[in-house]
Amino acid sequence: MIITSKFVRLAVSASVVALSAASVAVAQPLANPVRPEPAVKAAAPRDALPANFLRPRIGVQAAVTDNVALTSANEQSDVIGRVTAGLEGRYDSPRTKANLSGDIVYDAYSKSKKYDSLTYRGVADAAFVVVPDILAIEAAGARTQGSVTTFGSTDFFRSANATDYQVGTYYVGPHLTLSPGIFDLSAAARYGQVFYDGPKSTSTAVPALAPETSIYQLIGAADTGANLGRVRFVASAQYQKDDQTFESTAGSVSGFYQVTPRFTGIVRAGYDDMTLTSLLDLSAPFWSVGGQYVFNDTANIRLEGGRRYDAAYWSGSATLRVARPVYLMADYSNTLSPGPIQINNVLVDYVGGLDKPLPIPVIPPAFGLNSNFFNLPSINRTGSLRALVDLGRQSLDYTLSSTQQRYVGVSAESLTLSHSVTYANLVRPDLELSLRFLYASERLNGQILPGVGDREGNYYLTEGKIEYRLNSRTTANLNYQNRHFRPAAATLLQRYKENIGTVSLVRTF
Repeated sequence: MIITSKFVRLAVSASVVALSAASVAVAQPLANPVRPEPAVKAAAPRDALPANFLRPRIGVQAAVTDNVALTSANEQSDVIGRVTAGLEGRYDSPRTKANLSGDIVYDAYSKSKKYDSLTYRGVADAAFVVVPDILAIEAAGARTQGSVTTFGSTDFFRSANATDYQVGTYYVGPHLTLSPGIFDLSAAARYGQVFYDGPKSTSTAVPALAPETSIYQLIGAADTGANLGRVRFVASAQYQKDDQTFESTAGSVSGFYQVTPRFTGIVRAGYDDMTLTSLLDLSAPFWSVGGQYVFNDTANIRLEGGRRYDAAYWSGSATLRVARPVYLMADYSNTLSPGPIQINNVLVDYVGGLDKPLPIPVIPPAFGLNSNFFNLPSINRTGSLRALVDLGRQSLDYTLSSTQQRYVGVSAESLTLSHSVTYANLVRPDLELSLRFLYASERLNGQILPGVGDREGNYYLTEGKIEYRLNSRTTANLNYQNRHFRPAAATLLQRYKENIGTVSLVRTF
């Protein structure tokens, strides 16, 4: 979602991730124009679902916390009760496709009645084909929750907490595809809105955010595909604005040349012209050169370097299957955020049919471990390294990620670094255990908030889960979290620690 510096980024949560997956989020790795990157095989679903289905569900949950308000002093324990009613469905026909998953949630607190709340969350997407293979109307939406603490939250939204928030968003518009001559053409027009219900407190570094913002997007791309043999060109352009102050016009041309069956050279050039705030514009050309080498079906590397946003530009990814059960993956990107939302990338690498949407105006980056929030435009350099050992019933997953945010218009930067280790064990087909440990740190440099001393912070999370399937429709879960959060003083947020345990029972029909 393209938003001004007055708006908030979407939560890193299952619902928004599902929305981006359903609609092909733009922050995906580049696809090799000659040979696609191999993907790590995803775990097969336990229950195969039919092409068309509608499954209601109900659930009950109880939780105990020793710090319900997430405060650093006068900690108060509480017992939380939750009742949920949800629905999951899919419809797939030659003209109409739709997916839905959502829940209505009521939380009741034993002591802190001010946190009692009725909320809903979920994700949906749909497409109606007006003219087969040529024109469709696409739409998607999500409702989710998160925390402005930057280092994550439990799944319990606390309506009176100064750092918890909810976000709803949707977009709708036509998608046109044509194939005249040697080109495959794709174009889309989208209208979207974001509805924000967040912290009312003025004691943090986060100013009051607009409760509603409208977004407009026009985007198109042309791709020569395989029509020119070893050479391929992809041109793209887009216009984006909101009803606040953000506006952007950008275009690019990418050239790919298959030097050998395994190596493809990449050259790009383009221009960005954007208004980030009422007082800050950024207009500059960009270029990059690089290539991708495919070693085999399970290993490849891509690297590009150049200049963008009046700064050095690097982008890359790598995938390697070291042994049958061992995978290594890495990626690096350089993006711009006009405030809290990462903008759409104009670099389109391929044009597909109606089943392959163009980059959408809804993007998942949020108050998460790889970013900080100060409502300032920033150039973000994000890298990650992942090692996965998949032994079938057991898996070990390690991820290292880092983001440097250099703020535009002020002499300041933020650096976050996180380590995450997750062990999962499918003991039996009906019983799965998992254990996760996460450590993250933040370092703030420069004059973000003058006069504020301590500019370092960290976060620890230890989590254990047990999932037991009583039968094909009923699942019980046990979960325990121990969290320690010490924010940098520049965030003006409270430090806290919390132990929270939950037990839940979910029945689908």
